[in-house]
Amino acid sequence: MSLQQRIILTVLVLAGNTAFGALWLGAPERPVQESPQLEKLGDCLPSNSDKDLNINNVRAKILGGGDMWWDGVNDAQYEVPKIDPSSGQTPVNAIFAGALWFSALDDAGQLKVAAQTYRNQGHDFWTGPLRPDGEIDKSTCAAWDNHFEVLGEDIDNFLLAFQEAGGVSLAESQIPTSVKNWPGRGNPLVASELYYNDGPLAPFFDLDDNGIYDPRKGDYPVIGVKDDNGNVVPNYADQMIFWVMNDKGNIHGRTGGQALGVQVNAIAFAFQTNDEVNNMTFYSFDIVKKTPGSLNETYMGVFCDPDLGDFEDDWIGCDTSRALGFVYNSQASDDQYGTPPPVLGIDYFEGPLDDNGNELGMSSFVYFNNAASGPQTDPDNAAQFRNFQTGLWKDGTPITEDGTGYGGTVPTNYVYPSNPSDPAGWSECSESIPGDDRRFVQNSGPFTLQNGEFQKITIGAIWVKPDNYGLCPDIEAIIGRADDRAQFLFDNNFDKLDGPDAPDLNVRELDEEFIFTLTYAQNSNNFGENYAENVPGSSGFDDSTYKFQGYLIYQLADATVTAQELSDASRARLLYQCDIKDDIVDIYNYEPLTANGQTIYSPVLKVTGSNEGIERSLQATTDLFAIGDNKLVNHKDYYYMALAYGYNNFYPYVVGDTSSVVPQYEPYILGQGNIKQYTCTPHRSNPGLGGTELNAVYGQGLPVTRVEGQGNGGNAIEITAASEEEILNSFTSYVDDITYKGNRTPIGVRVVDPFALQDVDFELRILPSTNPANVFPAGATWELTVSRDGVVETTIQSERTLDRPFDQIIPEYGIALKLGNPLPVNTNRNNNEDVYGYLNSSIEFADDDQQWLTFITDGSNGGDESPSNWLRSGQFKLFESEYALRRVYDDQYYPTAPAFTNAAQPPSETFFYDAQGEFNNILGGQWAP
Repeated sequence: MSLQQRIILTVLVLAGNTAFGALWLGAPERPVQESPQLEKLGDCLPSNSDKDLNINNVRAKILGGGDMWWDGVNDAQYEVPKIDPSSGQTPVNAIFAGALWFSALDDAGQLKVAAQTYRNQGHDFWTGPLRPDGEIDKSTCAAWDNHFEVLGEDIDNFLLAFQEAGGVSLAESQIPTSVKNWPGRGNPLVASELYYNDGPLAPFFDLDDNGIYDPRKGDYPVIGVKDDNGNVVPNYADQMIFWVMNDKGNIHGRTGGQALGVQVNAIAFAFQTNDEVNNMTFYSFDIVKKTPGSLNETYMGVFCDPDLGDFEDDWIGCDTSRALGFVYNSQASDDQYGTPPPVLGIDYFEGPLDDNGNELGMSSFVYFNNAASGPQTDPDNAAQFRNFQTGLWKDGTPITEDGTGYGGTVPTNYVYPSNPSDPAGWSECSESIPGDDRRFVQNSGPFTLQNGEFQKITIGAIWVKPDNYGLCPDIEAIIGRADDRAQFLFDNNFDKLDGPDAPDLNVRELDEEFIFTLTYAQNSNNFGENYAENVPGSSGFDDSTYKFQGYLIYQLADATVTAQELSDASRARLLYQCDIKDDIVDIYNYEPLTANGQTIYSPVLKVTGSNEGIERSLQATTDLFAIGDNKLVNHKDYYYMALAYGYNNFYPYVVGDTSSVVPQYEPYILGQGNIKQYTCTPHRSNPGLGGTELNAVYGQGLPVTRVEGQGNGGNAIEITAASEEEILNSFTSYVDDITYKGNRTPIGVRVVDPFALQDVDFELRILPSTNPANVFPAGATWELTVSRDGVVETTIQSERTLDRPFDQIIPEYGIALKLGNPLPVNTNRNNNEDVYGYLNSSIEFADDDQQWLTFITDGSNGGDESPSNWLRSGQFKLFESEYALRRVYDDQYYPTAPAFTNAAQPPSETFFYDAQGEFNNILGGQWAP
């Protein structure tokens, strides 16, 4: 934003020590000039380095001088939602600036302070690690004036390369640059006189546990969290940025305080997801003392200057149960964010430990205003920073309950701790205080820090845009669920539930048409649709993993749509859905609703499965957003997004269940990885020649000749008339080679990209080659040999075993193969044998006008209790009191199943013969097994 000029008066303040301070006179916003005073007196120069944390829907600028979320000069840089800079849109920011605050007393009782707000007032932090003696020089500060960035994708590629190289060592040339240059302790690939690594720096997973970071031996960057045994957890984010700071590089120009002699190892990180985490960023700060003596009564804090769009209408508050500070709008609309305005929170996930080893958490939450003077305005010197950190006002007056928190009678450490929706609570809304430009600090302390000791804080910034917003909003309802997601991440060592990676969406652009195929890179967690991930809370259950279930492809309204907006029909519309053919169709998650202090769980439909099996290619010819004629238009851009989802229901949630077991509230999981937006433009293939003439079309089946083997591969099969004639004319009624019609083959081969077809021969072999059973054995795979003019060109391996039907795209040759053991649709509970569905059904007459054979059609559409409802397929069941009618109308179920006791008990409690109605539509419901 454009800032008005501000008058700065430098004065000498006596407040326990002598310090330079800044007094603000009447200007509404921030400073715009850099003070030269440190360059005259210091050794290290202020940091110039910056890096954007921008992997998800946030663009947050990280600086190297103890500050972040602004450009270090004049402008806010915490942009959410993130926009494309080339779009011409005006970005909106939720935070103007943020910084670290530290204060303590030395063994002689002298105050030590290092804190930052705005750079024109001076600097308290510089880049680089301190030497063991607690000192640093200008050249070392300059060498470390850098931010070290690594992407999760880089680590994925590194781990794949390391595995393919044998898992022992990897050549330096094969290591991604970001992984190679990560400044872990002792990294031999970047070590130099100035770039020394003699102490803990950037966190890493130490594969050989020798304490030295060497990616050639399999070490790689991680977030740095530790398990209960103190071991580094091998978890990493989609983007991580590391930098190192100290407060000894020069005199403290911002606070005028004496240096603590600390080094701060900082890491900022974020995850790209399709849920609330996509609007979050996370930060972890390790502080280590490297000077003699103790730091006593030490406090660590995070300063935040939120500007939720318009900076003059903000309210702030905190939730002490969550250690959450938040900012919200004092009006129902914001000049920049519009209606409804968002809410932003800073969650204090982890604080330092007290002298007894207990985590301190958020010990105080205080605020101050952007105003000219007064006890509730910006601190000017070290003593005033210390007051704010210890839960006092700038002038040392205790914070008190009610009003603005100043001048009352009941002391407290937390301002505005109530939900604004509570009229009896203490909030800015309940007090009717005018919105303004607020700043707040979340502190943690006191604790003692000895020479060589580490302490740590971890925070997260959470942004939520609610569906509606009233005055005195319910902050818990708006941000509580998102904060729960963030807390879950932290509690699980940032081991994010990934879900199955989205497939790569490959497009063939044709005349008013697209052909899409879905493929995976080998290092994807869903390569071969083999995604599996442990479900939190499922320990001890047989079914304890999420597994891949299906695909979703959306057409997007424009290039700005994100994965979080896919449920908004004005922004995205479902083009295609497919899923494994099994007994899983509609999937619900159960979301908590809190009212009057009680939590209930409400079902939310996440997906309606077609339950027709997976097919990883499709043809698109219509524009889902068109009005009138919906044909795709040549030379117009269209936008698409593909996703994958998984399923697990280890303990189904049932309303009213009084069991002590925590059920599965989230059977559905949508994948987070590899989510991309695809821009596609239909056009003629060769306009100058009127287009390219093709000899095949999408979906066309290719004939297949069986040389050896038996069975149908789980597909409907039909031999050619020539093979049929050859068999009939054979003396033995047997021939060696049988040819199947296209689209009626045991291997389900078809054309998915006519342009990629080549004049080659294919030979498919099932491995192992001998099997006396009627199904593919466990672990069976296939290999496809490709020959050109009799010479083998390549061999392609199957991506998964033949445990179920699997549709494998072979993009380089424009074909797909689909084969595998069919999945059972039910289990016969009398003998525990699997029950399988049918492939297809049809009846043909020589003369359709004289159909001499007919059946009685099932009349289920007349109602479950209709006399014509003769097929006992489905899951209809009357109640115990209607025993006589049950024998007539109940769908077939097993007598060992639980009986109905009340109307709330769902049919899923009964084991039906054919719960999904698999056999309900054979010949249109005229026939049943």
